Amino acid sequence: MPEPTRQILTASEAATILDLTDGRIRQLARAGTLKAVKFGRDWQIDRAAVEAYAALRQALRQAQEEP
Repeated sequence: MPEPTRQILTASEAATILDLTDGRIRQLARAGTLKAVKFGRDWQIDRAAVEAYAALRQALRQAQEEP
């Protein structure tokens, strides 16, 4: 049986998915751009928010490439 997809990611996991640094992920979380909760020193980030942010970045890149 395949392992279920985790719905909560660490900043490091989100950074890997988005090809950003951990620090940039923490900035986005603090700004409220990524839905996240801070537990002590660690951020826990919603996977759906990471996927939505990735889709937004892709759409913006495509829009910039269009003449």
